[in-house]
Amino acid sequence: MCIGWIAESLFAGVLVLAPAAVHAQRPAVAPAVLVVPGSTRALGVGDAYAALGADPDVIFYNPAQLVPARGLGVAVQRHGQGSRTISLSAVSVLAPGTIGLGVQILDQSTAAATYGALARTGESPLFARGPVLATGAVATVGYARTIFNLRVGAAAKIVHQQFGNERDVTPAFDVGVSRGSSYQVALVGRHLGHGLKLGGSSVALPREVALAGAIPRREVGPLDLAAAGSIAMRADGSLVGGGGTEWSYNPLDGFTFAARIGYRAIEGDASHLTLGAGFVGERFNLDYAFQASDGYGEVHRIGVRWR
Repeated sequence: MCIGWIAESLFAGVLVLAPAAVHAQRPAVAPAVLVVPGSTRALGVGDAYAALGADPDVIFYNPAQLVPARGLGVAVQRHGQGSRTISLSAVSVLAPGTIGLGVQILDQSTAAATYGALARTGESPLFARGPVLATGAVATVGYARTIFNLRVGAAAKIVHQQFGNERDVTPAFDVGVSRGSSYQVALVGRHLGHGLKLGGSSVALPREVALAGAIPRREVGPLDLAAAGSIAMRADGSLVGGGGTEWSYNPLDGFTFAARIGYRAIEGDASHLTLGAGFVGERFNLDYAFQASDGYGEVHRIGVRWR
């Protein structure tokens, strides 16, 4: 009982503090491919997925959560009339643990004069096209297992960024731990590594340490409730975060319909509100997520997963 109360209190604190922290400070991102959402379900709940996720897309959030994950995932995200992101993920058993693979490609072009200028503008340039190609990609391999009732995981990644005729590649890694069943708590270090050098600009990776909490499932009358929140401190001392809830209805065994609402920060004249919907079949998931923007356009993301 005491452990459950502590976990629930910690989760509630994360969910309450995350939106306030994000509203206060929104740091630069570099490269953007590391910070755009990596999961359609995650975007629907404010991109707070480090403790909630249990599917292949968790490779982009917390390698420790690979332990319960299985299957394949593919998704496409569009930022207004601007950039497009494609993500692929896969998870399988590799005894005594679980191995995961992930690829994200951000097709972007920009009007920024230098890569440093692009990095300082956050996510706003994702909604428009420009004359300079700024495509980013990251390939990730992760492994996780359970040790002393803790899920422990690590992931290595190769980050590639192009800016005009310049290119750079750098390694990075994530480490994470998580614990819980009715309540889950996770601690993750993400994007740990050196920065990129492009066109005379040196830009650090968005290194961060994140604390996340989640309630994976709780019955509320005829519906099931899931909730998640996360808050992260970046290397420059700024805070980012988000949170949200998912409400699902199970009319028949093996078939579930879900609706999601969340809060996520984004640079520019964008709404912080995110919405999502999903359908879960016996071995097939279809998800959709949406984020409005007052000045640039909307974010639309659709994903498919197989188990």
